[in-house]
Amino acid sequence: MNAFMEPCRRPSGFYRAYFATKEEAEAFEADPANTDYHGDIAHRCGKCGRWHLSRVERLVPEFARRMTSVN
Repeated sequence: MNAFMEPCRRPSGFYRAYFATKEEAEAFEADPANTDYHGDIAHRCGKCGRWHLSRVERLVPEFARRMTSVN
């Protein structure tokens, strides 16, 4: 990870929550005070190299979700 690379931003312009390690992200998700992040998955960002928390439906592309319902 390039320490000088700017972290990712949300469409609103605010920085996304980011973490240096997967363990930090998972601990943040498990904290009872952070109810907005409960159920999120820790994943390494391909843009900034940091760890983010995201809903699983945001990580799986739409076409892949559609293909699972096709026999």
